[in-house]
Amino acid sequence: TAASTMLEVLDKRRQTAMDQKIKLRAQSLNVGMAKLDALSPLGVLNRGYSITQNEDGSILRDASMAKPGAKLIIRLQRGKLNAEVLSVVE
Repeated sequence: TAASTMLEVLDKRRQTAMDQKIKLRAQSLNVGMAKLDALSPLGVLNRGYSITQNEDGSILRDASMAKPGAKLIIRLQRGKLNAEVLSVVE
């Protein structure tokens, strides 16, 4: 009947609209996840950088923050290194 045909058409439209909305949300989620990964400290480590900390856990951002003899913790992608400052070059 015409009513059932119209109902089928409307149901297909509804399903298509839902599928499209889900696809757009998934794409948006993937973009957001990629942005978070790029900003993540672990993402930085994966690119070959390290994070260097004083013994108290504070992050070194400048060589002048360390003095000769200071103990450092260097975090890499896999594992950590315990190090001692021999000299500071600014």
